[in-house]
Amino acid sequence: MHVCLKKGQPMDAEGYFEEMKACGVKLDFVAYIVVVQAASIRPDSIKACKLLKEMKILGYAPGIITYENVIGACVKQGHMEEALHLRNVMLKHGYPLNVVVETNIMKGFCLQGNLGNAFDLFSNMVKNGVEPNNVSYSVLIEGCCRVGNMERALRIVSKYLQMKQMGLSPNIFNLNSLIRGFLRNKRWSEASKLFDEAVSSGIANIFTYNNLIYWLCNEGSMREACDLWDKMLKSGVEPTVVSYNSLILGYCKQGTMEIAADVFSGMLQKGIKPNVITYTTMIDGYFKKGDIKQAFEMYNQMGQIENARKIFDEMGRRNMFPDVSIYNLLIAGYFRGGNVDEAFQLHYEMLERGLEPSAETYDILVNGGFDGNVSMPDT
Repeated sequence: MHVCLKKGQPMDAEGYFEEMKACGVKLDFVAYIVVVQAASIRPDSIKACKLLKEMKILGYAPGIITYENVIGACVKQGHMEEALHLRNVMLKHGYPLNVVVETNIMKGFCLQGNLGNAFDLFSNMVKNGVEPNNVSYSVLIEGCCRVGNMERALRIVSKYLQMKQMGLSPNIFNLNSLIRGFLRNKRWSEASKLFDEAVSSGIANIFTYNNLIYWLCNEGSMREACDLWDKMLKSGVEPTVVSYNSLILGYCKQGTMEIAADVFSGMLQKGIKPNVITYTTMIDGYFKKGDIKQAFEMYNQMGQIENARKIFDEMGRRNMFPDVSIYNLLIAGYFRGGNVDEAFQLHYEMLERGLEPSAETYDILVNGGFDGNVSMPDT
């Protein structure tokens, strides 16, 4: 069971536990500790709580780490009543207030948008001599940013001096949370100042840059986004698929699909694999531009030939009849997907509609469309 947890296989650990139980093996304290941890990691707070009750019935006293694990699982699944109940049980059994447990419950309140309870818990924690850690402050900052209460978030930031006195230092997670919050509320000036602070202190990371690049691209400020991109590269921060997706989004919204395609190509050259967001953004951009052929080509590259076929059929219903090049793309797509019957069916359909196959059509039919070299005709 220990090995399963180390390998990141909590369900297997639970499976071994249930097998031993079914075989009548007497399960000791350690076995219960491990299985409760496994259920908490998944998380399955209902099962974790059930196992916790079994432990008590058997006379095993859960330790503070076990309580921390189960409370954490309850918070992740939004079961705040049970989390608070377990916290109270823990205190009744003589365990002291714990920064991990308190921070977890604060996080649960923040996720529910209940900042009042989160701050009350924070104040109570400090009052009882439990020192908040970096995570405690981060949870409150993120909670304020989620609901757009930036003034309150800034008041927490003012406590950075306290954090330094306690030997803690503000981390990039804190700043990134604030930057996202300001951007959500369209407060560019404050977000920009925090970004500059992160850069000057040497802690800005790819998430810091991505936050601002996405916002600029979404707002249509592509020149500023590109300037920031150049600054990011000069600072040695490598772009991710999220970074490229932001630029592609910006250019697609502007309708400059040639530049979006260049960014897409540059992404491939860098060895960064496009994701579903990349493809759907490009497809949407091409359709809005009226470039149906390129949209179908994107579907083809994406391997979503069935979705392409749905749009193809919808074109017919709207009296927008596809030309040979679009038929070629779909036929090649079906060949690549191993659906030979559908590929030939499309070929017959094309002939019935009076369309004359091109040299490329015959090349696809002969070679099976597997070489990936289906080209777009000049338009």
